[in-house]
Amino acid sequence: MEWQPIETAPKAGEFLVFIPSEQWMQVHSARRYPNGAMVVSGDADEDGEVTHWMHLPPPPATAPEHLPPPSAPSSGEGR
Repeated sequence: MEWQPIETAPKAGEFLVFIPSEQWMQVHSARRYPNGAMVVSGDADEDGEVTHWMHLPPPPATAPEHLPPPSAPSSGEGR
């Protein structure tokens, strides 16, 4: 996955956006609707302009293999 110019972003769907500003660089999730409106999540800097986009990465696995399964609740032992 690589950052691409915002002009090449999907016409509809969800993706990440990059917003450079004078204070810091920001990465936010965004959604563009079929009518062209784009909503950026979080506290996006109003002075910054979205310049690049990237596809969302795949979601993490539900439970990593190295973690043990959750234990059953105790029956009140140790109270």
